[in-house]
Amino acid sequence: MFLDKRIDVKDMVGYWVFQLVGAVLASLAFGIILSRDAVASTYTVLAKPTVGTFGGVLAEAVLTLIFVTAVLVLSKSQAHSKYLGMGFTLTAVHLIGIVFTGSSVNPARSFAPALVGGTWTDFWVYLVGPLVGAALAWVVYKFVVLGDTDLTDDLDFS
Repeated sequence: MFLDKRIDVKDMVGYWVFQLVGAVLASLAFGIILSRDAVASTYTVLAKPTVGTFGGVLAEAVLTLIFVTAVLVLSKSQAHSKYLGMGFTLTAVHLIGIVFTGSSVNPARSFAPALVGGTWTDFWVYLVGPLVGAALAWVVYKFVVLGDTDLTDDLDFS
C-alpha cells in the first residue's frame, strides 16, 4: 500500500508497530494461558532438509507475492465480497505453504512467537521473504494489472 501511494510513511510505520504489538500481546496471552513452550511450538519452521533457507525465502516471497497481489487488486473493488477474496487467498496461501515453511507471510506473525517463545531459528527467512514478496507484488500489480511499465515515477516519495 505504501509503494502504491495509498498510505504514507507515517501510516506504514504505524501499521507495522501495531502489527508487532498485537502479535506480541497475542503471543504473551497464549504464553500465560498455556506456556512459553506452547508459544515456541507456534513458531514457523522450515521443512528441513527438504526446504533449505534459500527455498524458504523463495517460498515465503512467492506466497506473500500471491497474497499481496490479491489484496492490491481486490482492495480497489467496490464489491463487499472483496474481503472474502482476500480471506480465501490467505487461506489458500497458508494451506499451500504450511508444509514448506509454516506459511508466515507476515514478519509480525513470526516475530512474536520467536520473541515470547525464545526460538529464532531461521528468523531472517520470515523477515526477508515476505518483504521481498510484498515489493514484487507491487511490481506485478503495476505491470500486469495497471499496465504501468515505468516505475521510476512511482519511486519518488518526497
